[in-house]
This record gives sequence, C-alpha cells and structure tokens, in this order.
Amino acid sequence: MQQRVQAWQRPVLSHNGVMTEYPRIAGLSSFGAGGANAHVIVEEYQETQPRTVYPQQPALIVLSAKTELALQQRAQSLVEYSSEYELLDIAFTLQTGRVPMTYRLAFVAISHDELSAKLNAFISGKSFIGYRGVVKADEIEPETFVFTGEIADEYEQLARAWTRGAEIDWLSLYQGFKPRKQRLPSYPFAKNRYWQPIRVTRQFSPVATAPIDWDGYSYRLHWQEQGLADNAPTINKGPVLIVLSGERGIALAQALSQYHQQQSLATTCWHIEDIANQDASGFEHGLRELGLVQTVYFISTPNLTEITSANITTSLNQHELQFLRLLAGLRKLLTPESRISFTLLTCDTQAVDSAPLNPYGAGLTGLAYALAQSEHRIQVRNLDIANVLLSQPQALVPRILAEPFKTRGDVVKLSANKRYQQQFDRFNTEVLPSALRQSGVYVILGGAGTIGQALSFSLIEHYQAQPVWLGRTQAEAPELTQKLAGFTKTGITPAYYQADVTDLEQLRRVIQAIQQRFGKINGAIFAGLVIQF
Repeated sequence: MQQRVQAWQRPVLSHNGVMTEYPRIAGLSSFGAGGANAHVIVEEYQETQPRTVYPQQPALIVLSAKTELALQQRAQSLVEYSSEYELLDIAFTLQTGRVPMTYRLAFVAISHDELSAKLNAFISGKSFIGYRGVVKADEIEPETFVFTGEIADEYEQLARAWTRGAEIDWLSLYQGFKPRKQRLPSYPFAKNRYWQPIRVTRQFSPVATAPIDWDGYSYRLHWQEQGLADNAPTINKGPVLIVLSGERGIALAQALSQYHQQQSLATTCWHIEDIANQDASGFEHGLRELGLVQTVYFISTPNLTEITSANITTSLNQHELQFLRLLAGLRKLLTPESRISFTLLTCDTQAVDSAPLNPYGAGLTGLAYALAQSEHRIQVRNLDIANVLLSQPQALVPRILAEPFKTRGDVVKLSANKRYQQQFDRFNTEVLPSALRQSGVYVILGGAGTIGQALSFSLIEHYQAQPVWLGRTQAEAPELTQKLAGFTKTGITPAYYQADVTDLEQLRRVIQAIQQRFGKINGAIFAGLVIQF
C-alpha cells in the first residue's frame, strides 16, 4: 500500500533472464453508501507506433479564441509544446482538432524555431509576420479553399482566407500522407466567478476570516449564528424509543414522550442505568423484545462534576459505550428497507462562547458524525443543547423537532433564542511554527497500523525523527518485521517495544527503557484504536 508521496516509476521485472520495463497499472475502487461497489483497473497508454518521417513542407499554423486575451493565452501555452511533437502534427491538430472561433491568427512556419519565434512575436506585440482577423458568425465566407500544390503562394492565401472566415479543406494540404493528432493544450477558459457572495451574520472564532492559502487537509472550526429553524416537525409514524443518560434530562424525556403519545405513537423510555446494570447485550435483548422502532432519542445530560480520571471512565461507560451498544442492537434489526430517525441530544459539550464546557459525553458528537455518514438507513440530528434550556422542556421539544436531519451529521448548537451551525474554514498549518523537533524521539502507540506508519514516514522525512512503536504484537512476528523492513531506504527504522499500554506497570517499564536507550522522549502520538462493546 502506498503510504507516502514519491515518484511512480514503471516496474522493471525479469522474464527469462531479461529485464523488461512494464507499463504502470493502477486499481481504482469506489464504495457506495448503499452497498454498490465498483473496481476498475487502468493501464497507462504507451506509444507503440514509431515517429513518422514526413515530407519536407511548411506547416500552416492556425489559432483562434473567443476573445483577444484568450488568443494570447493559447499562443503562450502552445510555445511550451512547440518542440515536443512533429511540426506537421502540431499544425494538423490545430487545423482539424479545434473549433474555429472569432479571434483568429494564422502563419506559416518551416521549423520549430520559426514556430516559437512567431508565437513569441505575437505574444510580445512585436513585428509579427502572419495574418490576424476577427470573424463573426454572420460574416463567415461561404467558399471553401482547396490546396492545389503551389505551396509558396497558396499557403499564404489559405492563411489569409482562414482569418477572414473561409473554410479550408485541410486534408488537401497533405498529399499521400496524413499527420497524426497530438495532445496540445486545451482552451484557456476565463476564470470568472458568477456565484452570489456569501453573507455571514456573525462568526465566533479567534480569527474571523479564513486564510487564502490551504495546505489541502487542515480546517479550523468556527460557529456561525443562524436563524431559528422553522421547519414543520418531522415525525415518523411508528414506535418511539427514548434513551436517557443523566438525571437532569428526565423532564425533557417526559416532554418528548408526551408529545409523541399525543400523536398516538407508542413510546418507550429507557434509563441507561437500568440497561447498563444488565450485561453488555442489554440493549440487544431489549430491542429484540421491543421490535424495530422508527424514532430514537439518545439524551446525554450528565451531572457536572469534577474532572477526574475516574469520572471520565465512568462517563465513557455511561454515554459513548452505551451509544455504541445501542447502535449495535439497532443494526441487527435493520432490513434493507428500514428507515430510522435518530436524534442525539448532548448538553453543553460544544463551546460557542465563554459558557462552561461539559466534557462528559462530548465524544458522542463524533460518533453521530460517523453514524450519519456510514449508515444511510439512519437519518441523524446531532444537537448540543445549552444547559439553561433543560428548565423549559415543553418549549424545547418544538425546537428539537424543527431541526432538519443532516446527511453528514453536522452538529447544531441550541441556546436561549439562538441557533449556531458548525462551520469549517480551510487552514494552512504551514504558517504556524511546528512543535515537532528535528531529530526528536516520538513514541507512537499503534505505530504498526496504517496511520502510525504514515506518521512515521512523515516524521523521518521532514524532521529526521526517531519513531518508537508500541503495540501488543510480538516483536518477531513476520507481519511486523515486514513493515519495519519498509523503512530501510529512509535511513531510520522505527524501534519497537511490545507492551500492553492498558497495564500501567508495563507502560512505565517501557517508557523507562525508551528513555535509557534514546536519552529523551519529545512526544507521544496515539494512533491505535480497539473498540469492544
């Protein structure tokens, strides 16, 4: 698997003792959200015909465009190709492979040097030897010119006639042979923008505007204030399930239940503690008895407590873990025709202003993103609610139901009389000073994985750093040895230490061993993920 940018050379293989260069071949895969997959194998085109030796004769070069500026640009782009192909091939391609337009240019050239010289003379505005004309659609001359064989005089006449709108029988220029069309520059379309300007009412970000340049992969977040959603409530006609985690959301769960019951919909409420007290398959058993529901609410309203390691672990077990178990149970009941509306409600996990931030349950937002983009049978609302709104559950329910479902799972923040949409600005990280150090030592948990290997290549290439991999795989495992061998050409091979990092004592011993071997650790990167639910 290709994991870094490098020149793509043609493969050279030995066949019967003879080294042979083969064309490059690539496989392209496309995986549709609906389950439709496609794969195509493409092979580069290689010239198989030898270059043709043409009779010695001049070339009639013709160029045209819709504007004077575009004509200048076409001439400029042709200069770069003036010596790449046979002169008659260039002329023939321009004559028969391009649509004649309003602004026209024509001249005769007997060599590549003359072609370049006349193009540059036209571009610079100096003394140009040739013909120019402006031909409108209603001024095209009806006659057709056919070459009779008098090259010296008739080429000039043909050039002049074409710039005045005449049609030319181009094949008549080539007696007994036919030049080949080549890949010349395409039309230089004007880069004009016709979209309406985007109006932003208000942005919440330390930096108000996005940088002009972009590194191709980095974004930074800001919140854009938008009007309150006024859509009609979207309600599925089927059973409703409300899952609650946290006592502060009881009133909201009751308000949602009452609303759906008024619509004559069967509604069931589950509290996380009741489900979590069962085994890991509690959701699966409950859903099997309940049957496939049409609408699901997952309400995460934990009590704000001191941020400690123990509280974080408890929160993960009560929110993110239960969310994953709920999805696992739902998916086992889904059919190809199933459609479920899923609303995630978190409480102050997203910081729009200086309001207190709640870290508990914050990981649910990312899981909702993943759900929306990976399961087309489940439509997702991803809402973060200000704590103050929980005191007015009856007023909050219509606001929740008015929010549209998002195909990408974009999060929306609801506060008192305000609504914010998450936006991402393109960003160039190269303008920031790097925290990475030259010749540094970086510990990568899960370094043998795809992401860990890519990070290691980048650290070595840009910082001449020493990656240190941590993992459960035995150091002598063939697959690990093969991955490490892939770094031979870089000059720096990652060091590997086998350890279970969930065992604190093992982790301490490994860190001590790394420090003794390399004398320092400049950073640690987490690139491993194991999900068990």
